[in-house]
Amino acid sequence: MMIPFYFFNLEERLDIYESDPEVLKEFETLYCSIIDRIGEIDEAELSLRSKGVIIRQMEKVSKRLADKKQNVREKVGEIMEIQSERWEWLDRFDAAVEGGRAEGKELQLIEMVCKKLRKGKEVWQIADELEEDEVRIKIICDAAAAFAPEYDEEKVFEALGVGKMV
Repeated sequence: MMIPFYFFNLEERLDIYESDPEVLKEFETLYCSIIDRIGEIDEAELSLRSKGVIIRQMEKVSKRLADKKQNVREKVGEIMEIQSERWEWLDRFDAAVEGGRAEGKELQLIEMVCKKLRKGKEVWQIADELEEDEVRIKIICDAAAAFAPEYDEEKVFEALGVGKMV
């Protein structure tokens, strides 16, 4: 997990990377070899999620260190674009993160709707209070009705098939 911070060791060389295209190629080779080595680690040892986190943090740290070094920042962007094409797991990681965010938001909405249903609120009231579309709230309420009066959020989430849609 400390790999992203390895780039702090290169901070003093950033001026050289920025001004010399040949030395910038050395940086590219180093950067790509680190990503390759991470990609080659068996998922039993390092999960896909951990690999993605490490590489994305590596990208953030190196771009921030090279904040005023346009050539270095562009090179990091190029490398990441190429690596994303090369390592499809990196795209899977990004998609999984985005899917997780969407599922989390939907589960949060379901939880809020269920709380309000437990208080006996009507669909229109819930939609108004949550500032959500009434049709969307009605769909959640209809699914939740099967689990009344407890309104188990996880069961409502599953009944809506949210995990499958995202």
